[in-house]
Amino acid sequence: MEQTEREKNSNSSASTYGYRHVQVLMLAFGMAIGYTLRVSLSVALIAMKTANSNNRNIRVHDWSLAIHGLVQSSFYWGYVTMQLPSGYLANTFSAAKLLGVGMLACSALNLLMPIVADEFGYEAVLALRVLMGVAQSCLLPCCHAILSRWAPPQERSRLGSFVINAAQFGTFTSMPIAGLLANSTVGWPGIFYFFGALGLLWSLLFLFIGSDEPSKDSRVSDEEAYYINFSIFRTAGSSGKRSIPWAAIFTSLPVWALTIIHGGNNYGYYTLVTTMPSYMESVSGFDVEGSGVISGLPYFVMWLLGFPFGILSDLAVRKGLSTRFVRNLNNTIGMWVPALALICLCLVDAITSSQVLSVAVFVVVVGINAAVSSGFQINHIDLSSNYAATLMSISNTAGNIVGVLAPIISGYIVQDEKNVSQWHTIFYITAAVYILTNFFFIIFGRGNVQPWNNDNTKIRTTSTTVNEVYSIEHNT
Repeated sequence: MEQTEREKNSNSSASTYGYRHVQVLMLAFGMAIGYTLRVSLSVALIAMKTANSNNRNIRVHDWSLAIHGLVQSSFYWGYVTMQLPSGYLANTFSAAKLLGVGMLACSALNLLMPIVADEFGYEAVLALRVLMGVAQSCLLPCCHAILSRWAPPQERSRLGSFVINAAQFGTFTSMPIAGLLANSTVGWPGIFYFFGALGLLWSLLFLFIGSDEPSKDSRVSDEEAYYINFSIFRTAGSSGKRSIPWAAIFTSLPVWALTIIHGGNNYGYYTLVTTMPSYMESVSGFDVEGSGVISGLPYFVMWLLGFPFGILSDLAVRKGLSTRFVRNLNNTIGMWVPALALICLCLVDAITSSQVLSVAVFVVVVGINAAVSSGFQINHIDLSSNYAATLMSISNTAGNIVGVLAPIISGYIVQDEKNVSQWHTIFYITAAVYILTNFFFIIFGRGNVQPWNNDNTKIRTTSTTVNEVYSIEHNT
């Protein structure tokens, strides 16, 4: 009887605002700020090429497009290198503290960018961006580690997509803000000062509010903690610290499928986010400020669409559709529709050039990609709630190796920024990558908990066992 009453009380947490939502909101803001620190550079590099009419004291750095590609990709050199260590640390120690400290360091380094660029040149900027990548390498593994312990499976799509899509919120807000700052008296240095200071504020707040799991946080109610723990335990089995089954993970075909589609999606994402401002300026004829605003618009649409995709995905699972089907459907919408739009842009653009057409296509290409936030981007938690951070670090390593290559490849393909056919080559390659990598996931991807998640431990689903585990953890 006591167990039944406890379950009834805990179920009320499903429809009420709880401390899990505070964690999700903080993670979302952290994700957004993390991406502002990454992508605002693309607008800053354009602004650095010309003198600021409002402040002649601001230095000009007219670097080539190839150097721009190296500078933009250098962040990912450090980011990729530390993905696996970050995933291991997030699974083994405090993911919340690791995330707070990592973002604090990344933000502080961003504040140094104007001084480093003016005094030491692009070589030093490369080194600084590498260090920023090292510091921010913990972002996605830590977010997945925290989500795997705070997001009940029946809320996973909407809570997970809310956090993941916050990256687009950071992207679409950073570009127009960066454009405005670039044309103001503070100029391009103001871009780095503004977003660096914002990151410092978030980091300090998260170090106080952030939490690894509900069972060890006194600020969460007993009912909510029980509701979260029972939901996760019932689906994925026992939790806790344990050795990582590396051999089982690296020989798992669903993990390989997840890694490959992550790489394909990242190739398209980083190709567009790093080249779109230049394309809008050179081909479509927008100025720096207009390029920043227009380039940010597709990410605004992407952010908005992430919410309905998450809600509908949770609803579909509750109505009986398999998690695998829902993930495949979201990935297909999010990658094949953009691929088709890019191909159409190239075909139509060869006949006539139109600013409206370019903007519309980029809105579709980037906006519809929001569907993957309820697709492969939370599949790590589907496969293994216990090792979600490790899985994210693996797939994100591959994804960001591709992310390193994307702007470099674009920089060497586009030798003449006014040559439309060179831009079309980039778009055709991106479309092909989207199509092929999603096809691989459709065949080999999965949506169920993998056997190695519990490390040969028998999955127990009785309410009594869950209650015992909860009581032990919450009272220690």
